[in-house]
Amino acid sequence: MIYSPKLWQRLNDLLSYLSTNWGIKVADDFLFVFEQKMNLLMMNPKIGRLSSKRRGIRSISITKHNRVYYQVKKDTIIIATLFDTRQHPSKNKFE
Repeated sequence: MIYSPKLWQRLNDLLSYLSTNWGIKVADDFLFVFEQKMNLLMMNPKIGRLSSKRRGIRSISITKHNRVYYQVKKDTIIIATLFDTRQHPSKNKFE
């Protein structure tokens, strides 16, 4: 599994926001769920729904407010980004 720099930046920003505004426990809980979903994705790379705008891009829900977009190339899963679903839909280049 390969994580893009954009994913790391968005994940870091989100964890910082959560820990500052909601507490360390909430940030830790999110990270736990994120890791669980990444493990599930490694076992079942095609579980995500296909993007309506980008060929070969899939997404899975991490929480009700966050989705991860990724693609599968041969035996490698490339995690492109983390998207907050509360943002305006026009900001999502994958849906």
